[in-house]
Amino acid sequence: MAQETSSLRGIQLASVQPPDTAELLRWSSDPRVGYRWRFGGATPSPAQFVEALWAGVLCQYLVVDQSANHLGLVVCYGADHQNGHVYFAVQGCPQRPSGAGAMVGLLQLVDHVFAHWDFRKLYAEIPGFNEGEFAGALRRHLVTEARLTDHVYFGDRYWDMITCALTREAWHETVRPRFVAVLANSGSAAMAS
Repeated sequence: MAQETSSLRGIQLASVQPPDTAELLRWSSDPRVGYRWRFGGATPSPAQFVEALWAGVLCQYLVVDQSANHLGLVVCYGADHQNGHVYFAVQGCPQRPSGAGAMVGLLQLVDHVFAHWDFRKLYAEIPGFNEGEFAGALRRHLVTEARLTDHVYFGDRYWDMITCALTREAWHETVRPRFVAVLANSGSAAMAS
């Protein structure tokens, strides 16, 4: 565990700036991983990408380590303030073999969202082929609320689209205390209050 958490030191969220869009376009267009993200393997033009990058977004951040290396992108989008829910997503940097840093950034995003807005639930839409990516600690606290059968085509077959929810209560009572403890043991940056 000590070796695992030591790599979490200094991970933080940074605002997305115009010069970052070229790198994010490369990530989204990377044939090894691009199919997992927003464009589903399509390669938009740079102008289309920049426009889509901010469409419907409440907040999004680059996940960076203490050397300012980009580890991933975390996004909160599709906010429904009236009904109290919003969606979240994470994309890891294709050049980084471990998604642990991006997942720490995702947890920091969740903390930020629950601290600044009164959402009851955060939703994640997970295609079946990505479900293994969310098999870790956070997935155990997500409640499956919907499963659209054979909804997404990839790899010569159809996959289910799973919609999972993380409630404010689960975050504050279970997930956040565990996350804070892990960060305290690793010396990572403090979370939002």
